[in-house]
Amino acid sequence: MSSSDGRLYFGVEARHLRQLGRELVADKTTAVAELVKNSYDADATRVQLVFRDPQKGGILEVVDDGIGMTLSAVRDRWMRLSTDHKERRPTSPKYRRIRAGSKGIGRFATESLGKKLVVRTTVQGDAQLVVATFDWSEFDQPGVSLDAVGCTYQLTECKEESHGTTLRIEGLHDTWGQRDLSRVRKAIQLLQPPFPLAAAYRDPSRTSPAVELDPGFSVQILAGQGDPAESVDEPSEVENFLAAATAVVEARVDKSGFGSWRVRSRRLGVDDSAEYPQRLYLVGPFTLSASYFVFKPGAIGDLSVKLARDMGKTFGGIRIYRDGLRIPPYGEPSDDWVGLTEEYRKRVELAPIATNNWFGHVSLTRADNVLLIDTASREGVVENEAFDELRIFVKDALVASARRIAGARGKKPRAGKRKSAASREQLVRDVLKLASESLDLSKRGEQERSEAVLEKAYSLAGEARKSDRRAKEDELAVLDEIALMRILASLGTSIVVFSHEVRSAINATMGRLVNLQEDAEDVPAPWNERMAEGMSNAREAVGRLDHLTDYIEGYASRSRRRERAPQALHAVLKEFQEGFGPLAARLSVDLDWAVSPRHLRTQAMTRTELEAILVNLLTNSLKACTVDEGGSRRIAIAAEQVGAEVLFRFQDNGAGVPEELRDTLFEPFVTSTRPTENSLGAGTGLGLKIVHDIAEANEGSVALGAPDEGFATCVEVRLPLWRQERGNHG
Repeated sequence: MSSSDGRLYFGVEARHLRQLGRELVADKTTAVAELVKNSYDADATRVQLVFRDPQKGGILEVVDDGIGMTLSAVRDRWMRLSTDHKERRPTSPKYRRIRAGSKGIGRFATESLGKKLVVRTTVQGDAQLVVATFDWSEFDQPGVSLDAVGCTYQLTECKEESHGTTLRIEGLHDTWGQRDLSRVRKAIQLLQPPFPLAAAYRDPSRTSPAVELDPGFSVQILAGQGDPAESVDEPSEVENFLAAATAVVEARVDKSGFGSWRVRSRRLGVDDSAEYPQRLYLVGPFTLSASYFVFKPGAIGDLSVKLARDMGKTFGGIRIYRDGLRIPPYGEPSDDWVGLTEEYRKRVELAPIATNNWFGHVSLTRADNVLLIDTASREGVVENEAFDELRIFVKDALVASARRIAGARGKKPRAGKRKSAASREQLVRDVLKLASESLDLSKRGEQERSEAVLEKAYSLAGEARKSDRRAKEDELAVLDEIALMRILASLGTSIVVFSHEVRSAINATMGRLVNLQEDAEDVPAPWNERMAEGMSNAREAVGRLDHLTDYIEGYASRSRRRERAPQALHAVLKEFQEGFGPLAARLSVDLDWAVSPRHLRTQAMTRTELEAILVNLLTNSLKACTVDEGGSRRIAIAAEQVGAEVLFRFQDNGAGVPEELRDTLFEPFVTSTRPTENSLGAGTGLGLKIVHDIAEANEGSVALGAPDEGFATCVEVRLPLWRQERGNHG
């Protein structure tokens, strides 16, 4: 029997092209989005989607002003499947855009949309227009090899300055209604960041940069019968979002190192400018543009607060562009290079200044910002003194602008005591003095000066009225505080009495259980074993109650209330978990805790103050977790060192904080629970107020934080670190 060697080769039938296209393209909206991505990759600045007839059997044209293709490019890249062209050249040739298209889906997308495709394309400087026609029905013949199906093309003359590509898809498979067009718009609207990229600073005297600045990318949708079609564009969600900005900030540093910024808010009637007090010698000239959002009703127009907040989480941040190219990772949701989120968490700044409140960019150039050097990994720039100048200026400009907006909204911009105002008596004296001066001027015939002085008197009278209102507000605040102290005092007394009575009941119950267990020995089997087991379980349950009562008695004792000392957090949390862990377990809630480093201690404070923070946060979380009867319930307590502070993060996966309560959550008598919906009863609304007051009394702060994945709520409490640990650990 003879044998022979040889080689085998794969063959591809033409119809596989259509099958491959339908596998890669999920639906018609995705197909059109892929065509727009191809235009983006071709450095187009403008794309038109023209539905000549949006009905089934109609025509769709995708027209762009990109770089276009030569005949060789059509033959070697567009007609060839699975080339490595985009892998070898991951950025576009003109504007260095990161390519959005992949896998060559665009050419298959045209087949999934219609029966026939006509490609018209040309490049600038070439007087030839390539016109190629693809009849997809010719590819649907069984037994015909892919390389056996040819597509016709023509070369015609055109203007050398022309460039771009038009894809004409004839015989549409589907009808395109308004809902379909809206879906297309949403699919492509976030192809670029949701804010326009301003032109970088340019010195007209220097030559153009090697890479052209990206002028941006826009898509217009036209639809109608015949030609010309009518625009059906409407503001996208991104456009509506940007239009709803609370304020806009523009800042710059010039070639001499002098900085300035301007904050404008049409909604609040603000248009202020400021000069930066320090001169920047290293960073070089640059510009900053940012939209500022306060996610509150009335501060963002008619836009949904939830939608705005979701957009903030996804796209918020200050990005950096150099010569039109983005420098990652600056401005990613997880990147706080300016330090805004960290500053806000400290609650030094009360105005919302976290990363997700800002949508903006810094524009640099290589020629002007020579000290901003790329890292070896090409991720970001070297954080030298020039970068520090950039970061500090951006932070100062944005924080100052946020404070100005907070003032315009009647909000307190910074934590601290209110500035002392002139006394009412002094204001009244000044008003009377000015009124007398105005009368004298009027008698002397100096009417204009008299009216000016009288206007000033009116102004001071207004200040006197404000002083009256402030005094009344302060008086009411003191009365509220006194009422709160009375309530807390009565609650404390009730706890002591309750604990004493529970202790007596526990002792009596425990004694009776011992007697019953002894009596059970005289009961015949198997009943004696069952009774003994029941008595043992009852004693264990009473023991847990005894342990919890002991914890509460210690918590309320006079000695523990008065003693101030550094608190060892590992020991405190361990005892806390032992006291309240059984309660959480009975409610089917997993209670986890962690301290890092293990020896972490707070600045001197009473043990009771620290336990009061833990108890109030725990009861709030337990109530939130018991509202929803489904799923796994978790509470996680973590204490860690952050700089010179101890950061407590108290998280749960319960019902979360209602949007309408976020601003008033730490005020007295604010609660979201009702007796009918919670086995632990309704909250008094005092717990978080107590936490807030204890934290502030110990030079700390409390605020809502960003919960980790899997959690709904995070309360962050910051307390000063023990000074000895500050010295040992920075």
